[in-house]
Amino acid sequence: MLTDVTRVGEWSHECHSAQWSDGVDGPRVGATFTGSYRTGRNRWSRVCTVTECVPGERFAYVTSGGFPPDS
Repeated sequence: MLTDVTRVGEWSHECHSAQWSDGVDGPRVGATFTGSYRTGRNRWSRVCTVTECVPGERFAYVTSGGFPPDS
């Protein structure tokens, strides 16, 4: 459940959707996805890169882009 980024919009108050990039259909180290966010009138997106993926143990990613830059 935690690694299915396409379902994040069901649980997050800020991130309303996420899609895997470049034809990737699931989590693996190095895979990227784009998250789309909104709060009130503000809307933005971030490209995220998976940094750790150990099924049943760990799932981590970093974000890139935006102003101010964050991760």
